[in-house]
Amino acid sequence: MDDSLRRIAAPLILMLLPAGVAAEAPAPSRSHPELVARIAHIKTVALVDPEFRIFELTASNQPVFRPDWTDQSRAVLIAALTETLREHGLALRPFDPAQPERKAELEEVRLLYGAVAAAVTQATFVNQFPAKRARFEYPLGDLTRLLGDEPIDAFLFVHGSGTVSSSGRRTVQALMAASIGVYSTGVDRISVGLVDRAGDLLWFGAHASTHSDLRYEQSVAQFASVLLGEMPRVVRR
Repeated sequence: MDDSLRRIAAPLILMLLPAGVAAEAPAPSRSHPELVARIAHIKTVALVDPEFRIFELTASNQPVFRPDWTDQSRAVLIAALTETLREHGLALRPFDPAQPERKAELEEVRLLYGAVAAAVTQATFVNQFPAKRARFEYPLGDLTRLLGDEPIDAFLFVHGSGTVSSSGRRTVQALMAASIGVYSTGVDRISVGLVDRAGDLLWFGAHASTHSDLRYEQSVAQFASVLLGEMPRVVRR
C-alpha cells in the first residue's frame, strides 16, 4: 500500500467511531462466534506495522504531522500491546517479510483489512445492525501462504491517530473557555483487529478519548486495556 492509501485507510476507520466513544465510555468490542475455541490454539501473534500517526493541532485547528511524536508514541503503543497480550497468554512479535513477493502480498492483506475494519465500524459501531452484531463473521481469506512455515498463528492490525494541542492552541482554547465556556480538545483514536491464519477476524476493538496523550505510557496502557482487556485469556497446560 502506498503512503497515500495509508493516509486514507486509517482515518476512514477511525472517524467512523461514534461520538460516545470519544467521551471516554468503554468501547464495546466485537468477536467471532468461535473466538474462545480458536484463540485457544493461538500462541504467537504477528504485529503488522501499525497505521499510526500523531498530529499537533495549531491555534487555527490545523493538524500538522509530527514524525518525532509518532515514533515516540508507536514505541510506547507496541510495548503496551505486547504486555497486554502477554497477560492473555499470547506472544506478540513484529512481522516484516524480506521477500518482495511476500511484502506485496502483505500490503494487499493490509489494504483488505482496512476495508473490512471500516465495514465493521460502520455496521456494528455506527449503525449497530443487529444481524451484523449477532453473527460477527468477517473473512479476509486464507493467510497460510503469506505466513508460510513461520510459527505464527494470527495477525494483529492496528490503526490509530492522536492529537496534541500546540501552546498557541491551548492559549486560544483557554480564552474561549473563559469567555464563552467552550473548550475544544482533540480526539485520540485506536482500533485493533486480531485475524487468524484462516483469515477470519476473531476480535475487533476500538476506543477513543479526549483526555489522553498517546505519547506517554499511562494513556497508551489505558487504551490497550480497553482494546484487548476483555479478550479471553489463554491458559497453557
